Amino acid sequence: MPSLPENALNGDNSKQIISQFLKNHTIAHLLRQSGANKQKGIPVAKTLQFIFSALFSGKSLHRCLDYDPDHLIKKDTVYRFLNLPSIDWTRFLLTLSQQVISKIIPLTSEDRRSVFIIDDSFYDRSRSRKTELLARVYDHARHIYGYGYRLLTLGWSDGNTFIPVNFCLMSSQDSSKRLVEAHDHCHTAAKDRRKLAVASAPDTTITLLEQAKQAGIQASHVLVDSWFSFPSFILRVSALGYHCVAMVKKSKKIYYEFERKRQSVKDIFAGCKKRRGRSRYLLSVIVSVSHKDGNSIPARLVFVRNRSNRNEYLVLLSTDMTMDEDDIIQTYGKRWAIEIFFKVAKSYLKIVKGCSSRNYDAITAHTSITCAQYIMLAELQRFQEDYRSIGDLFFATFDEIQDITYQEALFLILSAVLHAITEALTLSEEDQQKLVEAFLDSLPKPLSMRLASAA
Repeated sequence: MPSLPENALNGDNSKQIISQFLKNHTIAHLLRQSGANKQKGIPVAKTLQFIFSALFSGKSLHRCLDYDPDHLIKKDTVYRFLNLPSIDWTRFLLTLSQQVISKIIPLTSEDRRSVFIIDDSFYDRSRSRKTELLARVYDHARHIYGYGYRLLTLGWSDGNTFIPVNFCLMSSQDSSKRLVEAHDHCHTAAKDRRKLAVASAPDTTITLLEQAKQAGIQASHVLVDSWFSFPSFILRVSALGYHCVAMVKKSKKIYYEFERKRQSVKDIFAGCKKRRGRSRYLLSVIVSVSHKDGNSIPARLVFVRNRSNRNEYLVLLSTDMTMDEDDIIQTYGKRWAIEIFFKVAKSYLKIVKGCSSRNYDAITAHTSITCAQYIMLAELQRFQEDYRSIGDLFFATFDEIQDITYQEALFLILSAVLHAITEALTLSEEDQQKLVEAFLDSLPKPLSMRLASAA
């Protein structure tokens, strides 16, 4: 997502933008639909708006509560709201994202593919060993184990705007790796959250896709990286009615049916003739993705040059047989949008450090609100005037007009002075030349040489 203009969400302007966003999407109604009801006291919509505004104030939630000038919202009000187990945050986020996506789709060309993007990122809680469902999980970015969750995220993109649709804070399926077990709850929403957290990643991912489909969010393809691109998962995605575009692991334990043989991607690459020249891809073959239960579907494998290392190659798989190799490469490139989401959410929206609660419901609530904040920023970037446009247009035009150098500017000034002297004293050309030479001789040699070259 392109960065927002500086000071776009500061001061009174931020309050107005947040208030308008919450009003346009009837956040109060969405909260009631999601089980956030309150008989008396501060309305839940006001509490949510306060948490929304706290992020853009430049202060932590704790500081905002301490220095609230109106003293309307207390700490207990905020933390009771975040800890409330009956709120179905999945429904809230799905409904909100569906509203925004339905406004974006008419702006998107019919030829452009809308896609679901799935990925996970390490949610670090290493400093708190008593957090509910805290587990020892693997950080793919740093290639180390740490204590926290896997933030499994499902997002929607049309290639321009990325909208986080659903997520799950994954603990570990292995109980021996969980430091703290889940608390017992009678509320259905709280139970469902905890069941998904300890399920396998493929099962949870399929559940997130099913929920997005039931919410009416439209997409034609599902993009995943190599951590999810197992044949069984690809078949399950295809059974939901989506085409899958994935990065494939170059593993000798994963096989595809090619030329009536079960072969790994390395064997397929070694046994086929490659394309010569500077083509974007080295090899393209049609294979069959099958599972031990007997199900199989056709797919295309595209072996792409690795720009970082020309001796290596990457393998992309697509179950959409109508796509050519360039379309597959271009479509998979949209997956980068979720990496930008993780960067913005962690570095700017404080999705990890913004909540210090040990309650799983509170962490889920905070993560949902952060996703809603990102949705607001994405909508601002897509629909409202971008204040950077005039500035960028200025600099683009400015780049076309080359700045004159210092010596050129000084030469122009001296020329103007010489012209004025000539007009006043009616000097001949020979006298003018002598005057210029005398002036240059009186200057330091490096500067006189530069002025002479400028002349």
